Amino acid sequence: MILGSFRVGAGCEGACSTDAYAIMYSDGRIRTSADGTTSCTKTGASATFTCSSDERLKNTIQDFEVGLGTVLKLKPKTFYWNSDKEKENLQYGFIAQEVQQVIPQAVTTYQTEDGREFLSLDQGLFIPFMVNAIQDLDEKIEHNLEIFKIMQQGIDDKQNRAIASLEEKVEVLEEENRSLKEKNEELEERFKRLESLLLNK
Repeated sequence: MILGSFRVGAGCEGACSTDAYAIMYSDGRIRTSADGTTSCTKTGASATFTCSSDERLKNTIQDFEVGLGTVLKLKPKTFYWNSDKEKENLQYGFIAQEVQQVIPQAVTTYQTEDGREFLSLDQGLFIPFMVNAIQDLDEKIEHNLEIFKIMQQGIDDKQNRAIASLEEKVEVLEEENRSLKEKNEELEERFKRLESLLLNK
């Protein structure tokens, strides 16, 4: 239906909210809404939608802490769509059935016009998990760096103690050498005096 101002509206099938709408603007923008308050908009050149995220539209807000453990279970794949008979366009992504075992809320079921059911995947739901995974890794890196610093400090302290001990031993040996040299000079002097006495007899 034509809504005016170069907008085209779309209705919905079956029972749905009277506030739901989809609008295509003459400049290529597309806006959709399920309740008339929150909406998603896509510009003509963009590959993604920009959706409502205002705090005033949300309630029961809590921290979400699941991350690295879940992301590590995801298994990226390469594949071709069945419609690509010549296998000309290699795709990169995930298999909905596999993701369903890890992040079930990212997978939904849709039905084709001939009654067949397939799974669809909302990869946008991966983002909170990935952000937490990056933060988890950063914490681990910082923790490991701290341990490394402690270990390095321990090694440095041990080396410093070893060096100090060696220096002390060197000083002791040098002192012993000086003492031996003095005793040797004294013995030589005695030997000379003894030799002189023997010659004068």
